[in-house]
Amino acid sequence: PVLKNNYLASLMSAGAAFVLAIGLYGGKPAGILLWPLFGTTNQLLASLVFATLTIYLLKKKSPTWPTALPVVIVTLTTLAAMIWNIKGYVTAKNWVLTSVGGTILAASLVLIYLSTTTYLKEKRARKAGK
Repeated sequence: PVLKNNYLASLMSAGAAFVLAIGLYGGKPAGILLWPLFGTTNQLLASLVFATLTIYLLKKKSPTWPTALPVVIVTLTTLAAMIWNIKGYVTAKNWVLTSVGGTILAASLVLIYLSTTTYLKEKRARKAGK
């Protein structure tokens, strides 16, 4: 496999960063166009951390609202922003950013589903006295 060569793999990742740094897309720096998508993934990572902490607190039989409330707020606002961005990308016929944004949105929905089902499972186990 090509990517097992450390030099080639490093060159490819550095090359991608270089293209984003100096490349132009539609007259704008390519990195700036990806910035909203980066912001979304960053906020979703924060949501995932809070969701993990919430489930941990639930297992420890501690109050979960200090972490559950931020999960809901950050997740909902981030998803709304991502949907807003995707609408803009579709309107601009920017199919690359639309597909990347759509992939991030789909992954977000999967994470929300998994986090919610795990939380509910732990909540039921807690009520059952386990």
